[in-house]
Amino acid sequence: MIVFVLNDSQTPAARLTVRTAELLLPDAEVVPLTQPAGGKLNQYLKQRKELKYMVTLPSGMELLRSFRAELSGWMELMKEKGLEWLRIQSSLPASSGTQEPAPPQAVTIWTRSALACGELSGFADESDLPFNHYTDYDKYVQIRSICPGHVLSSDSFRPAPQQPPSWQRRREEWEAVSPLLDAPAAQETDFKPLISIVICAYNAAAHLPWAIRSVCKQSCREWELIIIDDASDDGTDAAIHRLVPASAQISVIRHEHNRGKAASLNTALEYARGSWLLELDADDWLPVDSIARLVEAVSASEDNTALIYGNHGQWHERSQDQLVFRDIHVPAPLKDGRQLLETAMPLIPRLYRTAALRQEGGWRCADPFYGRLYEDMEMLIRILRSHEAAYIPHCLYHRRLRASSMTLKHAGAYAAWKLWALASFTELEKR
Repeated sequence: MIVFVLNDSQTPAARLTVRTAELLLPDAEVVPLTQPAGGKLNQYLKQRKELKYMVTLPSGMELLRSFRAELSGWMELMKEKGLEWLRIQSSLPASSGTQEPAPPQAVTIWTRSALACGELSGFADESDLPFNHYTDYDKYVQIRSICPGHVLSSDSFRPAPQQPPSWQRRREEWEAVSPLLDAPAAQETDFKPLISIVICAYNAAAHLPWAIRSVCKQSCREWELIIIDDASDDGTDAAIHRLVPASAQISVIRHEHNRGKAASLNTALEYARGSWLLELDADDWLPVDSIARLVEAVSASEDNTALIYGNHGQWHERSQDQLVFRDIHVPAPLKDGRQLLETAMPLIPRLYRTAALRQEGGWRCADPFYGRLYEDMEMLIRILRSHEAAYIPHCLYHRRLRASSMTLKHAGAYAAWKLWALASFTELEKR
């Protein structure tokens, strides 16, 4: 049997967990894993096909003398009852003066067959789940209702002390992420979707799976997902097909040549069946109730409303793709398209009435950057010239702020594009 110590940080408490496990379980192979652990766990499973059981526990956990006997009893219970997983939470409090961890720390015993179940085969890697410290909890949620197992309590170990630096914003992070982790994956529906969600992806293998998972876990099912692979060459197509089930609710369209964001959106617009179209960037994600709130807003909208937007969460991407919550961005009251042009802040999210997009002829590719930059601003300004917009005062979207994003890499180009836009729209007004 292998015992994996997850998220090993090489702190004294983490080293003590590994050493205590080695002393209490001399017949087990104890393997400390640093973050991200999901891909490493999957590699072990691939290489060690003889493994029938494995144990995961978080680093920093204090194992007591009774843990060995308890573990033996849990293994016997699993064999006797035919269980495929056991999740054991501590009945002891964390050390004095520390926060209770969220989610509750647990020792989990898995069978190989259980790990093959759920929306993902094996554990989520960093592309499937950018919050690596929730790897074991994510897998537990996936299988708890489809594989036989039990949740138990024990006083044979104590949770690890939890005193993360305040800048990590772990409480806000858990409040944002846990509803998605706890939500079941969507069951296919057979009715016409109200909202077409569009993801345009180019070399997005490192981030796209989490965006797709956020769509599939929406509490409201009145959507279809259209993924446009704009001739990626980094394995994006493999990431899509690994995660996307055969479903009439999800369409994948691949361009033979890279055509840019505006052209990709136009391809999606051609295929969209929904009365409304929502853009979702490949490195961003939706809160679990995003589509439900948007459907409510659509039902209450006026006939001339062609744009619905709201608030969005902002997450800084640090080294090794670590995400840190910054804030909830609340847009300034919207006056007109010229205001957007001056502030250079596009509305996020953007839910458009599909008929209005088609009336406008889709996204424009004949601009100074051929529809590869600022296509969002250009469409917003055109839509707002002749239609109304509605604002929802809720967080409907989560945005990843990356130094390598197209917008930041080409930030200096906005001034030139703005001059073109002012001249272009002034000419339109004269007509």
